[in-house]
Amino acid sequence: MKWLVSFCVITLAGCASGPGSKGVSDAATTPLSDLNLVKAEIPPVLAAALKAPYLAPAGPGW
Repeated sequence: MKWLVSFCVITLAGCASGPGSKGVSDAATTPLSDLNLVKAEIPPVLAAALKAPYLAPAGPGW
């Protein structure tokens, strides 16, 4: 009976998360990323900044 209640609580918590969060799937993969088993792709803007860290950003006003 306790496992059923726990399952319902976890399921409802995942459904109640906001539109900007990934909910249960994000919570499940967080330990894997902490152990470097799942790696996120580095955005191209940050990769370019890594190549030239002191380059002034291009854009209006610069």
